[in-house]
Amino acid sequence: MRWLTQWLTALLVGLGGTVAALAQPTALCDYQVTLLDARASALDIVVDCPGQEALTFGGQRGFRAAFVSDFEGLDETRVRAIGGAWIVAGEAGSLRFRYRFELDQAAAEAAMPDVAQRVGDSVVATLPTWLAAPQRTAGRLSLGFGLPEGAAFASALVWSDGRYWLDNETVWSGGYVAFGRLRTAELTLPGPVSLGPAGQRRPPAALRLARLDGPLDLLQDELEQWVSRSAAIVADYYRGFPVEQGLLVVVPVPGRSGVVFGRVIGGGGGAVMLQVGQRTTVEQAYDAWVLVHELLHLGQPFLGNAFWLMEGIATYSEPVLRARAGWLSPEEVWEEFGRGMPRGLDGVARQGLANVSARGVYWGGALMMLLADIEIRRLTGGQRGLEHCLRGLIAAGGVASVRWDTARAIAACDAAVGRDVLARLAERHVYDATPVDLPDLWRQLGVRFDERGRASFDDSAPLASIRAQITAPDPASPLPLPPLRN
Repeated sequence: MRWLTQWLTALLVGLGGTVAALAQPTALCDYQVTLLDARASALDIVVDCPGQEALTFGGQRGFRAAFVSDFEGLDETRVRAIGGAWIVAGEAGSLRFRYRFELDQAAAEAAMPDVAQRVGDSVVATLPTWLAAPQRTAGRLSLGFGLPEGAAFASALVWSDGRYWLDNETVWSGGYVAFGRLRTAELTLPGPVSLGPAGQRRPPAALRLARLDGPLDLLQDELEQWVSRSAAIVADYYRGFPVEQGLLVVVPVPGRSGVVFGRVIGGGGGAVMLQVGQRTTVEQAYDAWVLVHELLHLGQPFLGNAFWLMEGIATYSEPVLRARAGWLSPEEVWEEFGRGMPRGLDGVARQGLANVSARGVYWGGALMMLLADIEIRRLTGGQRGLEHCLRGLIAAGGVASVRWDTARAIAACDAAVGRDVLARLAERHVYDATPVDLPDLWRQLGVRFDERGRASFDDSAPLASIRAQITAPDPASPLPLPPLRN
């Protein structure tokens, strides 16, 4: 496994920070969170807000007040409940209180990772579910965790000065965290392009892998290798892993096989949740598209009004970069495009992607990315492609932990390639609807489909060289990509 020493270092860890951040300002409030037992049935949380006289806590979107018990003031602090929130007032400009969150009850009622879900002696939950945050107050929150023997905590939060940190304004969109009896590993990757100019040595990035305590046929080493290889090809595509510190929570699904579902939530950091069937084989893991798709999402800002761009990037790029790594053949990529791209025609050619349903944004957005990739390569003589646009997005700070508007994302991409390709395509296919002759596009690219949808290539076609560039390994790749398997 020589490639592993070049790309990744896998270390089993329990609790602790991995990526040092810049010195943090004084916290608006400090949270000391204690797991009351190793299986994380409940959290005891003490909150200290120095210099504050009165604040309202809880009530943010996603907060589950029904599972809070024993909310009480400490050291002369007074507490008054109001709906699903608490007004807290203290003496001498200081607030100190505690509450208990019944994590086991929340997981039993919700039974879903986007709120809380128990698997064996571990729980995955999102930050807003249990973290009572100050309302309408800007500032940074710091968190410390007390863990009983045998328990661990995993998150994508920034670690510095012995604490985890996040902006109060991002709590409502906070990502996944995991508590309890976890199997964890830390994967070291090349740092993101946002950390410094190209050509300069950048600090490494870290992806923490946390597997919940449920049965899984994949051995731990097999799981780590699959995640490591997937993260490596994403890092190669972006020229560095997109975030300094990320989290991947693997949730075993009893009785199922294959990769069932995945999602990224970026508030407080880049956190990925992946549901993996208990009976999943190594072959099924590598054949699934979900993990690479979700890791690609870490390299995009959240665009609440442009899911076509977010999902389009991941849907289009996922088979492309797997082909560059040798995991798919070029024919398999174009066969997938041949099946999927027609499903995006209604959005780009008849409605405009700004008006399509949620189901239409995936392949409608992917068709936009194909058109953009072709046009960038055509205008730059093959010197640049869509990946350069996406690297520019990351270099400008557009990653999963931030929220941007669409115009800013399009401008960052176009600036990176020196052409207004994405802006012009958006005018034609997002805010308006312009027909696309897909059969002619396949002919121009030299892609032929037989009656069963199998692809073959005509290398004499006008855009055949561009078609070949899209799936070919990048000759400028700084390191060899990891093999599919040992």
